[in-house]
Amino acid sequence: MSLKSTLCVLVEARRLISVPGSWTKGAVARDKEGEALGLAGSRRACRWCAVGAVYRAHVQISDGTVFDDVNALRALSEVIAPQGNPNESAWLNTISSVNDAELTRHKDVLDIFDAAISAVRKRMQQNRVEQAAVA
Repeated sequence: MSLKSTLCVLVEARRLISVPGSWTKGAVARDKEGEALGLAGSRRACRWCAVGAVYRAHVQISDGTVFDDVNALRALSEVIAPQGNPNESAWLNTISSVNDAELTRHKDVLDIFDAAISAVRKRMQQNRVEQAAVA
């Protein structure tokens, strides 16, 4: 996944949960009755946790085709635990644990997305500067 794709997934995922009523804890996604759904991409889903929002965003952006959304999850995980484990399942556990923690508020999750988006934009800018220096 390119940095541009990572950025697009993060921005869309953040948009999906930007309103407090569109964010949830304890499930990847929920329907309008609050029922937990197993799939973030379900048509019934209207509320997502942080991980579910990333999954849903990548489905929307990729028009249903599969592509690697690991970098978006890594970007979120690096905000939470900069010295964290490089293992994908550890990223999911880290993000889910923070999202679902009793004291975590909606604003806390949005702040994590904002920091991850900012970090990806900074990497993109650094790459442009490095490419210009080589040219």
